[in-house]
Amino acid sequence: SGRVIDAETGKPIEQFVVRLGFAKENQPEDVRGTYDSNLTNPGTTVRDKAGVFRISGVPNRMPFEVTIEAAGYERAVLPRVVANADRERIGAEFPLKKRDLSKLARLGGTIVDHRGTPVADVQLRLITSTEPSKGEDDTRFNWQLIEGGHLSSKSYVEQFLSAVSDAEGRFEFKELIPDRFPQLAYWGDTIPKGRSLALSRTKPGAEQSIAIKAPEPARIAGSFDPKLFPNPNFIELRHRNDASHNYRQTPEKGKSDFRFQNLAPGEYDLSIFGPPIPNKTFPGSTSTMTLGSRKLQIEPGKTYEVQFTKDDVVKPR
Repeated sequence: SGRVIDAETGKPIEQFVVRLGFAKENQPEDVRGTYDSNLTNPGTTVRDKAGVFRISGVPNRMPFEVTIEAAGYERAVLPRVVANADRERIGAEFPLKKRDLSKLARLGGTIVDHRGTPVADVQLRLITSTEPSKGEDDTRFNWQLIEGGHLSSKSYVEQFLSAVSDAEGRFEFKELIPDRFPQLAYWGDTIPKGRSLALSRTKPGAEQSIAIKAPEPARIAGSFDPKLFPNPNFIELRHRNDASHNYRQTPEKGKSDFRFQNLAPGEYDLSIFGPPIPNKTFPGSTSTMTLGSRKLQIEPGKTYEVQFTKDDVVKPR
């Protein structure tokens, strides 16, 4: 539980969103447990004249990281709030500062294909954080979180904004919080998915522009010998230098061919996985075994024909 107030006036803020996360600092006496993932994303929207919230159904004495967001205010993050069973008690106080609109930044730009032709309807996600990304393999900003929209619930992400390019390939993001580290992720039907880390730290009231030229997409046309790779569950193509940048395909019954298109250049692992089997280490769960694997160096615009043979078979450990 807690109370959310205006940091300047001390008056309650009547509507806000509460998001829970696992506390990063734990004490020996802390209770450990699980909770409903909806309490993290999308979180709990609260409307209360006194600015009070109470989140029930979490383990008593378990520590949480609590994030509060309200329209027109900077968000607040308390790294450690311990749940308690006292229903009458109001716990931590969350003073929120109003955003100074005159200090908000802006980012605009264009995106074109490998020929320099503007690309419309490209999905773009601008991520701003309090700490810079460690590079394309930084798992905190992996593609599963980006494409699923789950980055918006992470405490280290200040803003997670969406845009779509227009007919001229233009896009714009407004009202960016200053003194933050931005990165831009994008994908479309005719360009490979990618990201740009070549952005400057946002400055109060400043505008920033970026021009993105997407590489020519590559393709893979593959097949496998059903006798060497029986009952495949799925085929996965994983980028080796970009966190969770991967593609999966389930072969059609009775067929042994597969296709991957619209690929960005880079080093990849192409693997065939078998059907799920019981996991002896963790009863009740399953795992999949790699039946075959091959390393590929993908270059822009090329088509690769891959046929899995006995040389690609992965021997069980």
